[in-house]
Amino acid sequence: MYEVLPEERAAICEFALRFPKIGYRKLTWMMVDAGVASLGESTVYRVLSLIDIRTQPRHPESNGIVERFNGTVRTESDEDYGKNYLQAEAIIGRLMHHYNEERLHATLGYMTPATWHRGQPEEVRNERARRIAAARAHRKMTNQQRFSQAA
Repeated sequence: MYEVLPEERAAICEFALRFPKIGYRKLTWMMVDAGVASLGESTVYRVLSLIDIRTQPRHPESNGIVERFNGTVRTESDEDYGKNYLQAEAIIGRLMHHYNEERLHATLGYMTPATWHRGQPEEVRNERARRIAAARAHRKMTNQQRFSQAA
């Protein structure tokens, strides 16, 4: 009854292709937050196993905290640090803003550090749960209608 709807499947694939360097877990919560699709991590994984998304070399978890930070800077900056100190400073400033205000962190439940700093993680969790429950109810109703029309 809770089968993924074709429009949800298409939205997941399209979103994942727009962010090819991001893993399925982080993509899941980005999509829930953006209202693209409200599904669990395992469902998103199953849908994305239909398409080819390459993983990135130098996986940050394998080399500890320093490599994680270096890998993030490398990835997010496309290894372009500008031609002088002022350009590099501006690029690093943008990266820090992205890291703290926009980037979802696995250790924080796929939320931003800013969300935690402002004391809002429970609000985000509740909103995500509400969106997933609403999507599940919609999916169930749509699938029931399809099955009853087919019969």
